[in-house]
Amino acid sequence: MLINNILDRLKEHIEPRTDAALARALNVDPQNIVNWRKRGTIPAEKIYKFSMEKNLSFDWLFTGQESHTGGIENMAAEADWQMKAIVEQLSKRMDEMQILVNRVMDVVSRDKDEMGKMWGVLNTKDASLATVNASIKEITVRLLDIREDMNRAADEKDVRLLKKVAGD
Repeated sequence: MLINNILDRLKEHIEPRTDAALARALNVDPQNIVNWRKRGTIPAEKIYKFSMEKNLSFDWLFTGQESHTGGIENMAAEADWQMKAIVEQLSKRMDEMQILVNRVMDVVSRDKDEMGKMWGVLNTKDASLATVNASIKEITVRLLDIREDMNRAADEKDVRLLKKVAGD
């Protein structure tokens, strides 16, 4: 299993070479290592951070081939790979952000009249506190829905990235 191989290669760079020591090196609970092995996934940021600290080649980490220290010959290739990955992630994030901006604009334009009515209620001298609170609650619920959609989009992107790293 690829994840087991990656974790075992990571352990080659710590003492003692145990899952518990690896968990300490990755700054996670030891149960996380067990869970990663069971699920066959590992958070990409954990691999990336550890490999950068230890100057490990990603090729070696994922395939077991090549020198297990990055060295000058691998630095340019890995820097290029990392730059491409960063550009790809930024591009995806920008696309996701544009989608979310479009959704917000849709909500704003769709609810413009209703929000105008709410503003009118707020400006009316005899508006009751209950009416104002109801208006604020309604706006808050809409904003929370938008935030939830944004979080869901970010989570889905993270899952796609982890699957890509795990080779799925």
